[in-house]
Amino acid sequence: MPKRILVVSDSTGATAEHVLQAALAQFENAAGVAVERKPETRTIEQIRAVVAEAHASGSMLVHTLASTELRREIYRAANDRGIRSVDLLGNLLSDLSAYLGAPAGGIPGGLHRFDEEYYRRTDALTFVVKHDDGLRLEDLEKADIILVGISRTSKTPLSIYLAVRGYLVSNVPIVYGVEPPAELFRVRQRKIVGLRMDPVRLNNIRQQRLKFFREDARKAYIDAKQIQQEVAWADEVFARASWPVVDITLKSLEEVAVEVVSLATNLPYRRAET
Repeated sequence: MPKRILVVSDSTGATAEHVLQAALAQFENAAGVAVERKPETRTIEQIRAVVAEAHASGSMLVHTLASTELRREIYRAANDRGIRSVDLLGNLLSDLSAYLGAPAGGIPGGLHRFDEEYYRRTDALTFVVKHDDGLRLEDLEKADIILVGISRTSKTPLSIYLAVRGYLVSNVPIVYGVEPPAELFRVRQRKIVGLRMDPVRLNNIRQQRLKFFREDARKAYIDAKQIQQEVAWADEVFARASWPVVDITLKSLEEVAVEVVSLATNLPYRRAET
């Protein structure tokens, strides 16, 4: 049975998962470990339910719970069922309480109060992964920005780059000779931006990807005439849909990001902290 770890938190569980993943990275055989968050766990009943789930699935528990009552309950319930349970927060709170001469407040989510920026970025990165390359088109309206373009026009790298700055980004491929998905025309069109690249530059970039393709697919992927047709088709699609276009041929990722944000949102561009 695959190893499984449940991350139990009274808030999002992102911090606990981040610490856990850092620890797992030290183990060569950790690649197959499934990590699942159990956020917003704030009652005794929820604690008992997650412990029962861990017992049934043979999972380990890792938790960050501010409430002393909840920490005691998960310890008791896990111990009774012989489940491995790790408290990432309890010992730290006890030591800080002794050092500061004051009790901890036991506020759910208190661990995250001063790091909203971090969690906004974490949520944005999660969104990008789930909505990359045309995935979950039914969620397009939730995106701040929707990027469209043919293969190798930096849709995914740009999506991740923007996500690190807190934007929810979806990207949808434009395929030669195929009309764009209908879902693209059901969302607010303001948030959609097309990405294009000079065919010669695009051909050079695709050449670097050849080893990942079958022999029959390689020829079409780098055929100069077909690439010109793909770019022309995308330009036609963008014009018909009246989507603004950013030519990324000679621009850095940050330059493209600034343009995309200004075209797709009313939000200011967020530069990375130095």
